[in-house]
Amino acid sequence: MTPIVLAVRKARVSVVSIKGQKTVTEPADPNRTADGTETPRQVNGMGTGTVIDERGYILTNYHVVSDVRKIEVTLDDGRGLVADLVAYDAAADLAIIKIPASKPLAVIRLGTSSDLMVGESVIALGNAVFL
Repeated sequence: MTPIVLAVRKARVSVVSIKGQKTVTEPADPNRTADGTETPRQVNGMGTGTVIDERGYILTNYHVVSDVRKIEVTLDDGRGLVADLVAYDAAADLAIIKIPASKPLAVIRLGTSSDLMVGESVIALGNAVFL
């Protein structure tokens, strides 16, 4: 097994899929509406997150969860849970959400960029869709 395969196997239990639905309002298009009013529509969004605390705290991008009515999280084992938005920084596009954890969750091991050397491989993990 390659080091990358081993790293992915170790980290994948901490990676989650996030989905939700929100209403967006599009600018008025006189060609689409008779009165020129804005048109609201439902948009389904998907994204990914990473468990950063065994109590159910997950780091994700703010655009994934902003204005979402119900944040649905699917864990690596297939369990689906509803999360609450805990904190966010819209300018940095980061958010913390929390799911109820009946038992401690596997937490991603974070590194630091100061540990990397120029030319060294890095891995980006995500799971926007479970197949």
